[in-house]
This record gives sequence, C-alpha cells and structure tokens, in this order.
Amino acid sequence: MEKPNIVIAPDFSCGGIIVTLLNKTPVVWNNERLPGSVSTIEHEHLKYYTENRVKSCKPGVWYHTHSEDIPLHHFSKRIVITTESLESRFIIFLRAQKFLNPNWVYDETLDSIDPIRELAKQYALNVIVSPKTKCHNIELADALKRNCRRPLWKEWLVNNQYIFQDNIWMKKRFDEAVWEIKNKQPYQYY
Repeated sequence: MEKPNIVIAPDFSCGGIIVTLLNKTPVVWNNERLPGSVSTIEHEHLKYYTENRVKSCKPGVWYHTHSEDIPLHHFSKRIVITTESLESRFIIFLRAQKFLNPNWVYDETLDSIDPIRELAKQYALNVIVSPKTKCHNIELADALKRNCRRPLWKEWLVNNQYIFQDNIWMKKRFDEAVWEIKNKQPYQYY
C-alpha cells in the first residue's frame, strides 16, 4: 500500500518550495505572511505532527513537517533537510530576519545590532538538524544550489533573491553570534 511522503525541515528552511517542487504543483504564494513565502496544504498540514493529521494525508503526496521525531513508518519516501553547516544556518538566519523583521533598520546602533544578533542565536545557530537513518538527507545550502535551475525554483528565487545577495551587515551579525556562542561571552565592539 502506497503511503504519503515526508520532508522534515526546520522553520525558515524552504520546506514550502521543496514540497511544491517534489509534488510538481504550481507555486502558491502566501503574500499575507511575506512576499516570497509559499503556502500549500502539503506545506502546512503536517507542520507539527499529530496522528490524526498523518492519517488524513494522501498516498504518494509529499508533505512538510518541522517535527524531527515524526514516526517515519507512516511514510514511503523521506527527506531530511539538514542544517549542519554554518552556511545552511546563515540561510535560515536571513529568512528568519526577513519574515520576522521585514522592515528592520540596518545601522550601527546597538538597538539595531543586538536584537538581530540574538535572532541569529535563537532561530539559526541552535537549529542543527543532523542526518537521519532510512532517509535521504540533503544539506539546506546544497538543496538551494542543486535545484536553482528548475523553473519552479527560479520563480521562487525571484521573490527570495536576498538569500544569494551579499549582505555584509547581516553576515557581521551572524559571525558575532557565532563568536558569542563559541566564546560563551558577549561580543565586544571596539
């Protein structure tokens, strides 16, 4: 008996576009949340696991979840979007900042710098998803590079160009957050 398929991916790690690509369906934009955000039933239905929701999934269809502990026996095919590299977690950081603070003022005041550096620690640096057995594992940064030539992915990229543009200010904040975690002390500006 055919079962549904699952993509396990943390928040802000492109789960919506990945299930859209795998299901070969048109991109459905969720511009109420933020332009560039994808929203489909398959993206939202299993975001957080419940037994009843799994039972209502259609066989052969790809669904997305944030739940790393979802019982894998419910699914035929399984993909895990891993985030072991700092590059992948930087992508999550960029997306979290864009979705949570779309109108942020980028300046050199601590009122601007400190909250974004804290966002990096809260939403990106602690989101380490490791490979799972009995799953196809792909690092988020590799998934973006590998699929960027597909037509649906190109459409998504038009609305998410900021991921691939150099943003020195955001990179500094991310690197400062990495430093704080590594050194277990606040970053000092000189």
